[in-house]
Amino acid sequence: MASRHIFVCTNGRASGKPACGPRGGDAVVAAVQHELLARGAIEVLVTTCGCLGPCFDGPNAVVYPDGVWYGALAPSDAAALADHLIDGRLLAAKVSQRPGASADVTPDTTGEPADDALNAAHGSRTGNDGQS
Repeated sequence: MASRHIFVCTNGRASGKPACGPRGGDAVVAAVQHELLARGAIEVLVTTCGCLGPCFDGPNAVVYPDGVWYGALAPSDAAALADHLIDGRLLAAKVSQRPGASADVTPDTTGEPADDALNAAHGSRTGNDGQS
């Protein structure tokens, strides 16, 4: 089972807005896959997808189960995205807000592994609020 999974928008239809595919989404996917293969990382997945929503910020991606969104990606970000997928280290410079989210749910970009940063910012994933 994969520990993390990144979905990268490669939508090719602009429909009046910028589209991630022609803006480099396909190249980001290829670069991340190449980086992961070079590191022998087999416990993570890279998947192309259609529109993720924030077209003007693309190419965009989202990493699960962390729920971390990235925008304005480039192939040169592949090593840092691989770091996130393998070790949970966020690419802080490219973290973006989830579409439709309020400003207070943007992940911590301190460089901590994503699970720790998100849990610290939003409480434990188990729903335990620390009260007894």
